[in-house]
Amino acid sequence: MDYPETFSKELFSAFDAKLAGYDGEELPRLLSEYRKLHAYVENLINTLLNKGSIHEDPYKHDKKISDIPQIDDGFYNENERNMVIGMRLSDLESAFTFISNYLTFSVASLNLERIKKLTTLNAAFQWNSVSTNSTKPNARGLAEILATVRQGSDSLAISVVNDSISNAGKSTAIINGILKKLVDFHKEMYKIEIRKILFSHPSFVNANPALNAQAYMA
Repeated sequence: MDYPETFSKELFSAFDAKLAGYDGEELPRLLSEYRKLHAYVENLINTLLNKGSIHEDPYKHDKKISDIPQIDDGFYNENERNMVIGMRLSDLESAFTFISNYLTFSVASLNLERIKKLTTLNAAFQWNSVSTNSTKPNARGLAEILATVRQGSDSLAISVVNDSISNAGKSTAIINGILKKLVDFHKEMYKIEIRKILFSHPSFVNANPALNAQAYMA
């Protein structure tokens, strides 16, 4: 039995099946969650605009996006809070529009560099930690704006902003979980490429016939 050849075929076949699983199942689910997150952010923005709690970005339609952008989280003057947070939320919504409609969701396209950009973008407003005590300017500023809405009597607006924040946090957690697994898979891909080189080398000899492809992939 030509064990090294059989083993390598099993190993690469198992890897190809895992790759197909990401491209066919996990990454479409990732895209679906980003579209949900986009909708939650849109609902939040529209409600805050209708309440006059944030200002609309006058330059929104002049900004062109060709890759995953990063959202400014720097400090600002308190008297500019509603304008700055409004613009940053608008930038985030535009980023999710780009991601939902133009970004290719495949293992080949979502390389480690893009995954890092997505992870940073996801943390722009710290959806699970929106608090007036936050050390992050965006999360703190948004929390202060939400506090004024919650102190009002518009129960519908309060319900919408609460649901939007809660759902955005849930979707972000799911998204980050998938991205973390994708990072691990990219590391696996690198190892597979090394093994392909090794297994194809004339001097390669098998040292442990007890191994199988699934165990080697673990």
